[in-house]
Amino acid sequence: MYNNLYVVPGNFLATVCPLKKKTSTEPPDIPIFLRQELAARDKIFSAQVNSYYNRLILWITQMNSDHLKEG
Repeated sequence: MYNNLYVVPGNFLATVCPLKKKTSTEPPDIPIFLRQELAARDKIFSAQVNSYYNRLILWITQMNSDHLKEG
């Protein structure tokens, strides 16, 4: 008989220890939130890529500099 028993965790938790407050999504309107996040990240994207590029060039320059070479 025990092989045929199963528990659905969501139903079990709702029955044994129900939530005191009603659940809600945060933020309330997800598509608008995603559009706003995309617009904010799009504004800083090119500056961030340029920053990474400058750091890479600086690192390459330091690795190729003469004072790091043994001689």
